[in-house]
Amino acid sequence: MEMRIRTGLLAAGIAVGVAACGGSSSNGNSAASPATSHSPAALTAQEAKSLAAAAILRAADMPGYTAKPGTHDASDASSEAAEQRCLGLPPQQFRARDFGTMFTKGDLEVDSSADVASSVQDARQQLAAITGSKAKACLKQTIDALVHSSGGTVRSFSAQLVPVTIADADAAFAYRLSVQAAFNGQAVTIGGYEVGTLVGPVEVDTQSNGTAPLAQTLAQIEHLAQISTTRERAAQHAAGIAA
Repeated sequence: MEMRIRTGLLAAGIAVGVAACGGSSSNGNSAASPATSHSPAALTAQEAKSLAAAAILRAADMPGYTAKPGTHDASDASSEAAEQRCLGLPPQQFRARDFGTMFTKGDLEVDSSADVASSVQDARQQLAAITGSKAKACLKQTIDALVHSSGGTVRSFSAQLVPVTIADADAAFAYRLSVQAAFNGQAVTIGGYEVGTLVGPVEVDTQSNGTAPLAQTLAQIEHLAQISTTRERAAQHAAGIAA
């Protein structure tokens, strides 16, 4: 992931809402810079790709869910570019991106993805921005555009930073999100969580979304983020990137 709330977080929930109507810093982790014996710039393309893949949740982690590959299309890229501009940042550069896996059960969706930033400094800049003073307004702008493109209007929006502690992460954040939108005059409320962690140059993203009340707690999504983060840390140790 890029260290930001992605539009995909609520896209599935909005799609469910349209059908039903007929019509990304509060954290418990230190942000101290890790000492590295192998810099991101020194990684080969294959090494960076492997590091991104290491963080992705697996089917065995999500019993009872249907798994399919994550997607990233032109509209996602456009939304990311708009978010960067809103946050006052240039487009982020990556050594590798893994759009991961989407797990679904009913109208609940859990997404797992990871990106290898061009540098630890760049990744930390992203994390600071998405937990900074501009983040909520930029996120609302993105959600407004997403709902509008689906034929609806936003009636209310909430994005709340909530405390989260993820072992093996250099830094972490979590958002609790809620959107009430109207489609064809009918209201639907969509809820979601995003937990983002930073492990060296790798940005790990775990998201959960669906129509409210959400059939998953913050503790559950935090647990899944912990699995991904621990695997990522182990992969970096094996690659010679020391914490």
